[in-house]
Amino acid sequence: MSTPLTYKERLRDPRWLQKRELLFESRGEKCQSCGETKELTIHHGYYRFKADPWDYEDESLWILCWPCHERVQENLVRIHEIIGHLHPDDYPEVLDRIYDSTFEFRFGLTKEEVAEILRDERSAEAESYSSYSVSIISSTELGPTTAYDLEDALTSRFPGISTGVSRCGGERDAVAVVSGPDDEIASRIQGWCDKWPS
Repeated sequence: MSTPLTYKERLRDPRWLQKRELLFESRGEKCQSCGETKELTIHHGYYRFKADPWDYEDESLWILCWPCHERVQENLVRIHEIIGHLHPDDYPEVLDRIYDSTFEFRFGLTKEEVAEILRDERSAEAESYSSYSVSIISSTELGPTTAYDLEDALTSRFPGISTGVSRCGGERDAVAVVSGPDDEIASRIQGWCDKWPS
């Protein structure tokens, strides 16, 4: 039985070195906090038990110079101290509050504001697609049909669109025919249908 690698040894693994180099290439070789170009390191925003250094999302990895890295680590210790004084039963509520706060901090909007924007977009989409219709032909010769799956996918992708499935003989199942007032939009919907379910 082989001895498990230490964390320091795993930092020499080609998978970590490659991920590290890709981060430097995509973000530039400078500290993402102060702009320094010397003594650079990759800061893991969090750690999972027994996870390898390369098993983290790029969005949780930060290029920091050593002084900034030490400052960030000190702040993380303070955050852990604060959480450490909470009763474990309070963690779910605190987690929700932290998620809400970080969401607003990252995007400048609350989750509720984003949800409202998305509802407004969905409503506008539904209004714009309401004058388009798709006739879907279901082949009766092929056994179970995928026409209803296409219909569900269409109404999800193009809210407000009118659909209908009709059965008739043929070699191809779930063939869609789009109609509507704007040929360019109808053609885009038709193209989507033709590529479905890719």
